Amino acid sequence: ARDLADNFPPVRSLLLKFATYVAGRLSYQARTGDREIDAAVERYWQRWCSDCDFLRRHDFVTMLQLAVQSVLRDGDCGFIIVRDGDELRLQAVESDRIGSPYNRLIDSDDYIGGVVLDEFGRPKEYEVYVRTINNQYVSPTRIPAAEFLHLFDPTRLDEYRGRSAFATALNAARDLQEALKAEVQAIKFASYQTGVIVSENGGADAADYFATSDQNSFNQTDKLQSVDPGTLNYLSPGEKVEMFTSDRPGGAFAEFVRLVQSHICMSVGLPYGFAFDADKSG
Repeated sequence: ARDLADNFPPVRSLLLKFATYVAGRLSYQARTGDREIDAAVERYWQRWCSDCDFLRRHDFVTMLQLAVQSVLRDGDCGFIIVRDGDELRLQAVESDRIGSPYNRLIDSDDYIGGVVLDEFGRPKEYEVYVRTINNQYVSPTRIPAAEFLHLFDPTRLDEYRGRSAFATALNAARDLQEALKAEVQAIKFASYQTGVIVSENGGADAADYFATSDQNSFNQTDKLQSVDPGTLNYLSPGEKVEMFTSDRPGGAFAEFVRLVQSHICMSVGLPYGFAFDADKSG
């Protein structure tokens, strides 16, 4: 899913649109009944939103948008509630850092995917790893559940970790990505073909204007030639030029693309018109 989000525009577009519409703007209005207190609370909220990231990288709205994308793409994410002096701040944790992805074999009845459970099966702690620049997972730290905000969209009652919203559409999305790549290659191939010279013996005449002095591995004159714009060319007897034509991509391929895109939309619960074709939304 991360690979598709990085390299496949339809999936990237879905993530951006979903995050923008869910958390594009956020405001808070205090209703204590006292105007001065209301104004003070709102000023504090605005200041906190601009300085809520413990790592000083993002504001609150940006963190929410990234969290929405993470839940859809990766399955879940988390935020550690950190006491920073007199302030409470949030430290973001991506999905792969909740439990090491290389240690899935250590899962047991009281430890599932980085979630430590109590005797009743309730989350007690979350094991958070540090991801190094070399993609190693080190320094695990267990965070009490009361200090960890775990965001995910469960699809089963007994799930402790979320799964990508694209899980059911990964194969379809990958097929579409590969089909588009193959179609682009076919279009490029067709674009490079100008015409075909038909001769009686299937070879190029050495005295032909189209022929060159280049020899192939069989010591024959090369048959593939370039043509300059506005050039008059002469052929030998028995030869003719047939122009290369291509109807790629065809209308059926466009319908195939729309069908697969609609399947991707179904997996994340979005209408096709919202995601890819605004005209169909009315």
